[in-house]
Amino acid sequence: MSSAISANRFGNKSADLADTEHPSNLRYFLWHASICRESELIRKIVERLPGGLINDPEKGSCSALEVLIGREEYHRRDYSSYFLDERAKGIAEAIELLVDAGAKWDPEKDDLRHDRKGLASHGAKHVVRVIRLLTYTSDAAPFETVWKLCNSAKIKSLIQSADYSLWRELQEKAREAGLVPQPKRRGRRVQAKNA
Repeated sequence: MSSAISANRFGNKSADLADTEHPSNLRYFLWHASICRESELIRKIVERLPGGLINDPEKGSCSALEVLIGREEYHRRDYSSYFLDERAKGIAEAIELLVDAGAKWDPEKDDLRHDRKGLASHGAKHVVRVIRLLTYTSDAAPFETVWKLCNSAKIKSLIQSADYSLWRELQEKAREAGLVPQPKRRGRRVQAKNA
């Protein structure tokens, strides 16, 4: 492992990635940067990462993106709401950077419960931003998986509280995809008038 990347793992945020020995190792460094939530380092790695390597070839999904979406935010009492909002904003920007670079999000089915909890821990605005990215960025995630992520009481209430129109759009897309039944229409009975 390069000395610059190794130094960054222990706190040197101005690491120079120029001496990375093997470009294929960048996916590991990207994953590690996502665990540390180092959005600037994520940006530097994405700039150097060949396009086909951002997603794990075996899974077809980006491990770094899975970490950023599913990692729970632990709130300390001494954290201000401004600090937490800025942190969520930085994480959302890193997610957007990865998605724009071609990262795909398609976690294992067993991970969705954990991902819901992690996503919800960042608040309603963050949830809406991430769900919009995953839903409306071409090939970022299978809609069925995004729908499964959203289809819980907690995520649903967060989306509805921050952007009710997004929830309606998601429901419509789910109906079109056959993931939810079409609503039954109630019609008024019209009685024939006897003349």
